[in-house]
Amino acid sequence: MQMEDLGLISPMPCGFFWSAFLPARRTTRANSKATVLVVEDDRAIRYLFTEVLRGHGYVVLPCEDGARGLEVARAQIAEIDAVITDSRMPGLDGRELIRAIRALRPEIPILVVSGTLEDRSAADPATRYLTKPLSPDRLTIELRLALGEAPPGPVR
Repeated sequence: MQMEDLGLISPMPCGFFWSAFLPARRTTRANSKATVLVVEDDRAIRYLFTEVLRGHGYVVLPCEDGARGLEVARAQIAEIDAVITDSRMPGLDGRELIRAIRALRPEIPILVVSGTLEDRSAADPATRYLTKPLSPDRLTIELRLALGEAPPGPVR
């Protein structure tokens, strides 16, 4: 990496101000063809997850609640490569959904997204837990890791 400009301005006697100009961090896209079941009752979060993942090449099956998520999982379990689910939803919650999906396919990677740390007890130890708020980069990196894909690196 090449060192860019570093400036220090110190007008007397008011203290100082400094700035650093560094190159922007760029990451590669996943370009995956993996299919991800996204189960989230909050429409805005579901939309955000869906758009971010599609932008990285994933095929996304968005579902508005646990019951619909389980219905889609039962119909397409062989095609689904990973599941991202909220932990607390009305009706069939994340814990019940995970249990049902594990019965269909025990090895499937599952990421639980929760607003609280207490929800870490909501599933089995093989499940990855992410806490809201969650950046798009963190979502895609955690998904890639769960799928066994290489994490993104800098673009040269």
